[in-house]
Formats: sequence, C-alpha cells, structure tokens
Amino acid sequence: MRPVAALLVWYLVRRRRIEESELTAVDGWIDESGMTPKTYYDRACNAAESGFTLLALQDLRLALGLDRLRKAAPGDPSFVSLRGHPEFIRLTDGRRMLENSSVFRPFASRLAAIGIHLPAQLANGTPPDDELAKTLEESVAKVASLRGLARLATACPEADRALEWTDLLAAENVSTLAQLNIHLTNDGRHLAQRLQSRAMPRNVVAPTEDQLRAWASTPVGV
Repeated sequence: MRPVAALLVWYLVRRRRIEESELTAVDGWIDESGMTPKTYYDRACNAAESGFTLLALQDLRLALGLDRLRKAAPGDPSFVSLRGHPEFIRLTDGRRMLENSSVFRPFASRLAAIGIHLPAQLANGTPPDDELAKTLEESVAKVASLRGLARLATACPEADRALEWTDLLAAENVSTLAQLNIHLTNDGRHLAQRLQSRAMPRNVVAPTEDQLRAWASTPVGV
C-alpha cells in the first residue's frame, strides 16, 4: 500500500474510533450496526409520525434506557399518537403506573382495560364514580377513596416516589391532602417516623417531615 493511501486508511479508522467514542460518551453505547440510543430514538420519532406504532415502540425499547431520552419522550410531539398506549406509558413512566402500587394493584388490570394507567388519569373524574364502580365491581365509596389516593399521588412533588409514598400514607389511613394536613398539624414528626418504620421492610425511602409538608401544601388540582 502506498504511504499516502496507508495514511488515509489510518486517518479514517482513527476518525471512526473517535466518532464512536464521542457517540458512546454522549449516547451511552453504540451497537454493531452503528446505532446509538439517540439514533433509535430518532427512528422511533419517524415511525410514530408515520403511524407505525409497533415499530416506534420497538425502537423506543432500545432508546429509552438512556435517562435523558426517557425523560424527553413524554413531551415529544412526535409521540402524540403513542401517549395513551400502555407500552409507551410503561417505557416512559413505568414507576408511576398504578400496577406498581399496592393500593391500586388489585384494580390495575380493570383500570388498564379502560385506558387508565396513571394516577393522574384516575384522579381526573372520568368516567364518573358510579360508572367506574360498576367496572371495578366496587362501591362508589371505594372509587371515591381510590380517586382521593390518586389525587394525593398526583400532587406528590417527588413524582418517581409518588406511588411508594402514597402506599405508605394509605397504611396510615391517609388518603387525601386534607387528611395529610390534619396529621401534620397534629404531629408531623411522629407521622414521618411511622412512615420510616413502614418503609424499611419495603426497602423504600420514606418522605421526611419537610417533604410531607411540601406535599401537603400542593394546591388542590395540581
């Protein structure tokens, strides 16, 4: 091989390695086909915009292991058509799905059948309590209680821990923001301590008293 040609080959190989290193640093990994999470994400955008739901979800499964892309996807206009799809919700908001809460889990499959996967969807009052009671084969009072807990979870300032903390509060018979305020007014320090005791065997982090007070001060409807 001529010296100039050899130098060109060396340069191209080195350039490729540098590009791969840069891509890996930014996007987490690069596979054998040269795809990174970002390129899978971009391809998923194109698929979703073109109406190819399953192809979009397939690429998102590979893309959303990268935290910044997982956080970006729910608000990305390319995925408007996917926002109600349970797999999209699971990929982008998995920890926030009702099935991951001990309080909501017994009702999660029936709620999912009517398109309710997240606390905010349950909290919004649609369908009406009496209709939802028939779907869940529960009393209207039980539905009202579940909706109160869903509103409580939705108001939690720590979204990724909302269901864990709501489960802890439910074990203390706290199911609404109003009840949380009453408990904090009476003895917030002891409430925080009791939640800590309940959290330890569940291997979760309990909210501090300050976090509980911030939660309780969330405006109704947020």
